[in-house]
Amino acid sequence: MRIILQSQNQKERRLYIPNTLLLNRLTAFLIARGLEKRKVYLSCKQISMIAQSIRAVHKRHPDWVLLDAEPSSGEKIKIIV
Repeated sequence: MRIILQSQNQKERRLYIPNTLLLNRLTAFLIARGLEKRKVYLSCKQISMIAQSIRAVHKRHPDWVLLDAEPSSGEKIKIIV
């Protein structure tokens, strides 16, 4: 997964995170616990199914853009799976 941040005044910043690190059962468990504190109830199984779907899309479309946002402040945010 690549996260690209670009603002008008600063240089482009890129953050590379391996998909296997983000889309595994341990991360699903941690996300479920974090969401419980915010009173959003998703089970580990549901989060794992979402991660499995993201992995399947990534196999077919390696440069799939998950998020491409441009706020009015002129910054650019792009998340590529």
